[in-house]
Amino acid sequence: MRKIAPLTNWEILITLVLLVSFFLWQFKANSLLNKELTQKRVKLQEIQAARQNLKDLEMQTKDLKERKEELFRRTPLNEEKPLSLMKTLIKMGNSMGFKEITLDLREDTEEAEAIKAALKGEARKGSVIKSAVKPIYLEMNFEAFFPQLPIFLEKLMKLERVVSVEGIKIERDKKALPYQKVSLDLVTYTFQE
Repeated sequence: MRKIAPLTNWEILITLVLLVSFFLWQFKANSLLNKELTQKRVKLQEIQAARQNLKDLEMQTKDLKERKEELFRRTPLNEEKPLSLMKTLIKMGNSMGFKEITLDLREDTEEAEAIKAALKGEARKGSVIKSAVKPIYLEMNFEAFFPQLPIFLEKLMKLERVVSVEGIKIERDKKALPYQKVSLDLVTYTFQE
């Protein structure tokens, strides 16, 4: 068997210097990698936050589009005569047993003219009005039993289209008993571009 010669002090010193320098080199490389890893984690968190914001914005956009579609169903764009609404109102009246149903478009009232003038005045002052809501006035006349009227008004309130009742006039006519003559002043709206 061969004996291994003991290492001299220089050999031990050189080995230790080499090991320490190798350790320092690895430590420096490792610290650079840790620093780069930390930067990548920060960027990843920013990207994940941006992705979540994008998802939130996409959901908001989807919700806004749905609300816009609903708004245009309830208040159509550039409609001069609400024929589908008129047809719906007549069908509702017929289904409830109303007699002598008439539905007429009315001319703009003084109130509507005042609103239009106010909108024009605002537009002149420099405010931006891209589209204005224009009222469309209807007068619906029919003969009905009095208990049917609240039911009809309730159905009117549940219509998809925006309809407001501006006035109700109920008259008793001896010729039409047990029916009453009812006149409703209705307003629906349309967007004007």
